[in-house]
Amino acid sequence: MLTDYRHLPRWLVAIATCCAIVISMAVINPSAYAEETNTTAITDSAAATNENKSTDTVTLDRALSGRRASRASRAASKAPNLPIYDLDGTTTHLNQEYANTYRVALIAPAGQYYLNQALDSALQLSKKKLYKDVRFFALDYDSDRSSFSQYASQETSNVRFASSADTSNKDYLYFAWDSYQTFNPDSYQASWPFIVLIDKDNNLVGCETGSQSLNSLIEEYFHISDGSVKNSSVTGTYLGPGTTVYAVDTLHQSSVYQAALKKVAQWRQDALNDSRIKVRYYNPETGYIYFVSIADYLKASNISQEQYLSPGWSNSLEKIAIQRSIEAYDVDLAHTRPDGNSCFEATVGEDSSSGEILAWGISDIASAIDLWASEKDDYIHFLNGESYGQYGHYEELINPDFQYYGFAGSSAAYYGTVFAGEASDSALGGSSPTNLDGTFTFEVNMSDEHMDQGVTWNAPDTMIAGTSKAASVKLKYANGRYELRGTWTSSNPSVISVDDNGTLHAKAPGTATITVNRQSYSFSKQITVTLSTISFSGNGATSGFMESIQGTIGQSATIPNVGFSRTGYTFTGWNTSPDGTGTAYRPNATIQFAAQNITLYAQWKVRSYSVNFDSNGGSAVASQSVKYGSKASRPTDPTRAGHTFQGWYTSRDGGARYDFNQTVTGDVTLYAHWSVNSYTLAFDGNGGKASESSRTVQYGSQYGSLPTATRTGHTFQGWYTAKSGGTKVSPSTTMGAANTTLYAHWSVNAYTLAFDGNGGKASESSRKVQYGNQYGTLPTATRTGYAFQGWYTARSGGSQVSSSTTMEAANTTVYAHWTVNTYTVSFDSNGGSAVASQSVRYGSKATQPANPTRAGHTFQGWYTARSGGSKYDFGTAVTGDVTLYAHWSVNSYTLTFDGNGGKPSEASRTVAYGGQYGSLPTATRTGYAFQGWYTARDGGTKVSPSTTMGAADTTLYARWSVNSYTVSFDSDGGSNVPAQKVRYGSKASRPADPTRAGHTFQGWYTSRDGGSKYDFGTAVTGDVTLHAHWAKEPAALRRLSGATRYETSERIAEWTTGHGLGMDGVVYATGANFPDALAAGPLAGRAGAVTLLVADAHSPAVSFSADYRGKVDRAYVVGGENAVSRATADAIADGLGLKHAQ
Repeated sequence: MLTDYRHLPRWLVAIATCCAIVISMAVINPSAYAEETNTTAITDSAAATNENKSTDTVTLDRALSGRRASRASRAASKAPNLPIYDLDGTTTHLNQEYANTYRVALIAPAGQYYLNQALDSALQLSKKKLYKDVRFFALDYDSDRSSFSQYASQETSNVRFASSADTSNKDYLYFAWDSYQTFNPDSYQASWPFIVLIDKDNNLVGCETGSQSLNSLIEEYFHISDGSVKNSSVTGTYLGPGTTVYAVDTLHQSSVYQAALKKVAQWRQDALNDSRIKVRYYNPETGYIYFVSIADYLKASNISQEQYLSPGWSNSLEKIAIQRSIEAYDVDLAHTRPDGNSCFEATVGEDSSSGEILAWGISDIASAIDLWASEKDDYIHFLNGESYGQYGHYEELINPDFQYYGFAGSSAAYYGTVFAGEASDSALGGSSPTNLDGTFTFEVNMSDEHMDQGVTWNAPDTMIAGTSKAASVKLKYANGRYELRGTWTSSNPSVISVDDNGTLHAKAPGTATITVNRQSYSFSKQITVTLSTISFSGNGATSGFMESIQGTIGQSATIPNVGFSRTGYTFTGWNTSPDGTGTAYRPNATIQFAAQNITLYAQWKVRSYSVNFDSNGGSAVASQSVKYGSKASRPTDPTRAGHTFQGWYTSRDGGARYDFNQTVTGDVTLYAHWSVNSYTLAFDGNGGKASESSRTVQYGSQYGSLPTATRTGHTFQGWYTAKSGGTKVSPSTTMGAANTTLYAHWSVNAYTLAFDGNGGKASESSRKVQYGNQYGTLPTATRTGYAFQGWYTARSGGSQVSSSTTMEAANTTVYAHWTVNTYTVSFDSNGGSAVASQSVRYGSKATQPANPTRAGHTFQGWYTARSGGSKYDFGTAVTGDVTLYAHWSVNSYTLTFDGNGGKPSEASRTVAYGGQYGSLPTATRTGYAFQGWYTARDGGTKVSPSTTMGAADTTLYARWSVNSYTVSFDSDGGSNVPAQKVRYGSKASRPADPTRAGHTFQGWYTSRDGGSKYDFGTAVTGDVTLHAHWAKEPAALRRLSGATRYETSERIAEWTTGHGLGMDGVVYATGANFPDALAAGPLAGRAGAVTLLVADAHSPAVSFSADYRGKVDRAYVVGGENAVSRATADAIADGLGLKHAQ
């Protein structure tokens, strides 16, 4: 994340010069910070004073009112005899750096009001002890001696009264004068109170005056009474006005120095190599600002590329960057300091930055610089007049005007690390890096707006007498980033005293208000002090109460017996932690009162009870030991053969069902209750089907009458306890304590398997197979003309059986299945197209296929041999494999000769397929050369006598090349006209007319003298030379005019643009009189511009100009608004698409 300080649209700038307004598309270079321009406006009288007046006699102008001196004025403030008007630039930053260097004199005219003010200010300065000497001087001392009577006792060595200025005393000096009169130290009178600053050599450095009280002047310009720190103790950077607060931050400057300069050099190299990057250059010869490449800028400015690619380091800029990285804790603050002033108020001595760039949330300085430089594309868009975003960070990195930098980084409140970069054109403070690494405490001066958000106290509400606590006060502004340090006081020191560093010392029980004062701000907090207290907690007790005891720290006390009780628990002692992990104490033990209150917690041991379980004939269940108030665990249900567990009850018979969610408060015995089970007796047919599937029988009862069962192919043998084997049961068998399944037992039947040949003969007629057994190895079968396919369950269709097929519960017949034999009929095309073979069943006929084809041949039929043989009859039945052969006769075709625009010597001939063409005919065509015979009218392949005939009638085409002729041009003394090559039958192109001085071209003729005028529509059939004819022309006078003087200027512009001069520059002048237009002649000539006359916004020249919208780079309006009105100038700018004149 980064912040920008420039937004530069494409300006239409008006520069007033005498009575003319110059409209230019140049972009005026802004200051490094748009709302903080580094210029100081000095009145003409003040400037004259600086240049022409001596130090003895100067004209006093009003002091500058801003809180920030200009860069120029700060730089000059060290010089002796500084002009009085520059007071603001000198005194705004006075602080303890100047102590024992400057002296202050307070001067007042006679009069009770001013004398009182001046004396109060003198006393105040004395008490601050900031300056070496403070003297007071009053005009008309003798007559107003009584005015000082009330202050006589307050005279000190630093505040004295005198009736005149003792100029011989070099310890101090007095001055007084009228603010609107010429000042002379030998004769002066004062009508206002003054503050005068004097250096050690008695040189007048600056002054201030005003109608408000001197106290407020001192507050505002000398910063003596507010107690704020003016320079950073870490960097020496000027902090500005406001209340001083403190922030602790960590620096890693040793890693910033080399990485920053290396990265800046990389981006400068990139800009130098990129022809799209331009920078502003002021040309002193033309007075214009241009955009030029960096290489051109360096050349024009006599800067080497090595200098440009070797940016320097500034110690002062680095210190400013460190301070700004501390102050710019949040992106919303940006280039504003916490004191409310601009970032350019951060100075080291007289050194200040010319530009600042910031970035938040970046891990290292190289990445921060890359982020700033990522605006390169927007800068290019700006240069191209396209839509763009911010680009100021990138421009500052690559601007040749900036050759020295200082970078720094520190933590930021919301975004991690904040990096600051400061730039200048000189190595301020030298080139050595600070190499500041570690954690430092930084001063920051805060505005009233931020201070008024309040503070957060880091101090207790209560303290114990005899203890100490470090207190601090953090500003609510910036989430407590800043700490307020000041003068600490206590309203009741006997209760709480406080050190200078804010450490609180509790003395005795009571209440005190602690106050911290910083400059004009005061914040207070009330704190109560008590004795050390030991309290007693029942820690779960159900009854009882114990009073707390108090004493002084270190005093001993006896811990009393417990006064609490807890149902179901036994008291075991005291502990400083509720869970017993602290320090343990027994009753009647000795304990000392500590520096913090102590709470002793009663410790308890819970009682345990027995829960017993009577299974009442079931399996045993173990008893449980349960703590008071806890719950018994429900045990696993006991078991009992033939019974279902019904739960635990409070008595053996009857009673209530026990709820295991209730807490145990004493011993208890629980009894199991049961119900008798009924079970399912199931009948499994074991492959068969029972007449009853199942029944319910109570545990210990008889089965009763048993069902019957049936099974295909089997005989029922009775019910058994197992599927195979087991014990046979009867109706009197009794039910067990589980569901039971009985199984039917069976004996197997045998059946006949018969084999039916189904038109063939089987090797075996039948056999006996037991139900469910496999058929075993099956017999074979034979049938003439057929292949045996196996045995099936039906005469036609059915399912095939195998040796593993099992016998059904009935006599079974299986049937032989057969397939007829198949033979192949093959076709040999004997050089023709392929014909597929056929598969034909025994006794069936082959199908005659479609006739094959063969290039240049006619098919004659299918034969039983390749050569000879008999023609095959497709009505004959197939009884075996057979191959048939195609027989053929050869074809002849017509070869035609097409002259293709010419005439052949032979029209056509007949050629047998595959035979050569033989000797080819010739062909003739007027204006063309015969090239041979080809297979296509255009393109194709050239043929020869040996080319063979294809399997189709063929046409060959004669190929020709057209002849070319020369058309020459004799200019007969005129400009040269090149000759033309023209193909036979085509037309010559009419060339551009030649020129000949003093002659008019008349046309091209067939001879130099006479002849006929040549018609360029005539086809060329041979070489030809054409001759230019000329007519000598007389000299002519051209008039350029319109109906009015305004239209005349428009006609001149049209003639000018029509003759290739263009209209990239225009000068506009009033048509009411002509001196302005005449005076603008050199401007138009130098700029290559046309001059248009205008009367008002509706003049023809205004609409004429609109036709050139977007094409004009420079436009000038000559004369003031009484000559060309602002409305007319605005209409011109709108028409051209330019910004209005400023």
